[in-house]
Amino acid sequence: MAIFLFHSSGCAYFTYTRSLHKEKLYKLENNFAVKCIRLNLWNEAKYHLERAYELNPNSPSINNNLAVVYEYFNNIDKSKFFYQNAVKLSSNKIYRNNFNLFLKEYNVSKPDTSNQIILENIHE
Repeated sequence: MAIFLFHSSGCAYFTYTRSLHKEKLYKLENNFAVKCIRLNLWNEAKYHLERAYELNPNSPSINNNLAVVYEYFNNIDKSKFFYQNAVKLSSNKIYRNNFNLFLKEYNVSKPDTSNQIILENIHE
């Protein structure tokens, strides 16, 4: 009986620490991606945000930041998808405002997007 309880506790502890590791890892990936964007390293940012999304697809900030990156690469369909996800996942006005700005910009003819406007939409 003691071995079974130890084993069971060990599994629970492993699952718990693995979950904590996953939580920290997706946040690190997201934060690193934001730094990459600020350094104009958009491909690198995309890579890290996609990794973060794999770890936590329910993070509104990751969805928002992926939307910004895909908007930068002019992938409007993916950008819209991720903006919509961010809005669905959080009632935070930042995500709604970003999505509304996106809709407004792309319902009209799309001018060249300045990095300054995009950087303001990033959320850590």
